Amino acid sequence: MNPKLPDTDRCPTTAGMGTFIGSSVIIDYDYTWSEWPPKKGRLVNYFLGIPYAAPPIHDQRFRNPVPAYLDTRYPWYAKKYRPACIQSVKVFAHFFPNSTDMNEDCLYLNIFYPNRTWEDPKTRYPVIVHIHGGSYVVGSSHNYPGHALASNGVVVVTFNYRLGPFGFLSTGDSASIGNYGLWDQLLALRWVKDNIEWFRGDPSQITLMGESAGGASVGILTVSPASRNQDLFQRVIMTSGSDLSNWAICNPDEIRARYYAIELGRLLNCSSVQSREVFESQKAMYGESWKPTTGSIPPGEFGNSSVSLRLTIPYVARVDASALVRCLRHSKSADEINLAAKWVIYA
Repeated sequence: MNPKLPDTDRCPTTAGMGTFIGSSVIIDYDYTWSEWPPKKGRLVNYFLGIPYAAPPIHDQRFRNPVPAYLDTRYPWYAKKYRPACIQSVKVFAHFFPNSTDMNEDCLYLNIFYPNRTWEDPKTRYPVIVHIHGGSYVVGSSHNYPGHALASNGVVVVTFNYRLGPFGFLSTGDSASIGNYGLWDQLLALRWVKDNIEWFRGDPSQITLMGESAGGASVGILTVSPASRNQDLFQRVIMTSGSDLSNWAICNPDEIRARYYAIELGRLLNCSSVQSREVFESQKAMYGESWKPTTGSIPPGEFGNSSVSLRLTIPYVARVDASALVRCLRHSKSADEINLAAKWVIYA
């Protein structure tokens, strides 16, 4: 039977953090969708742009995410996608020509679930949480609409996480520990676990899925002590990448991540260390045998190709990492950091 389409302005769901108002859409049998007035198909409710974390701006830049706070006195209208996280405008426009809106305030998720009026309202559907790919430096959840998949009887969740230097800047010490994008993913999973039941999802049947860098993230979250034994998901699907891929992770005893942070700071006048001085200091210490070599870190838009030379630096000249991060956090705009990042050898 074809369910009756409800008033799209009256599709409220009261979750533990407030009231969200979403919309509905009919998925035709050929898996296209349209707003009212549909003639046939399967009804899907969707909620777009729900905040799962506080905006990672100002003092929260280069820090682990904290849960979002919403004023429960007012409803949250979840009817539009929120901006993508900051990334290379050129690369983003190339891969996603219809999506150019980006902002540092980007930690939002989207939920799609079937509206089957003939079923018991207590029915709960299996959940798929999808992590987008993009080499940890590009991509957005709104390029992965979940309407059609949800029409088959599952709840689909997509979300943004911080990318590039905003998501993975590391000085190798407590000044900036890095992996903020992964911590974003973990917080999104906790939000889903705590709230998905309000959106007809079964919190005991959550599948974590990702492709490319998203697939690698799934593998990392599967084995990470931060997520293990928390029952945040029960099954995983990794496509086109895993934590075992040679590009997926950077060995923690390598210093190149710190070098990239220092080089970014130098370009933005947040560090007095010059890249040539660093290179010469290594050459003097280790002789002619010290050369640029290839390594294994997430590829990014900062190189001229998908595989480029990476400096393996066993030592970096002394620099005040805390001062560097403070400068990047408080004295530089997101656009400045994003523009400078493309000149850093980070691929």
